[in-house]
Amino acid sequence: MYDLISDIHDYAIELKARLAKTGYQEIDDVSQHLGSKITFLADSSNRGPEQIETAIMTCARNMIESGDTPAVIGAYEFSAVAWATYDSKNPSEYLIPTHQKKPGR
Repeated sequence: MYDLISDIHDYAIELKARLAKTGYQEIDDVSQHLGSKITFLADSSNRGPEQIETAIMTCARNMIESGDTPAVIGAYEFSAVAWATYDSKNPSEYLIPTHQKKPGR
């Protein structure tokens, strides 16, 4: 059985609480469940209070790196990667300039 989790949006505490409530136990820094596996579906970051915890995806990353937890990136993850990746055509700039304002703001 697979549990699907999406739209974490930097709420690491709630993610950990949800995992514990559904029977996942942390073993060697990896949340595990004997009868289930998780798939993370997009939007793990972008607005919640635990940005540092989720930005580095401590909880989810450990699960993904264990090899048993797939993850699908969404628009927020794609933007975060683009904000941290240099433009190959203009190496002094990022793919999305960090100073760029969103329309209407």
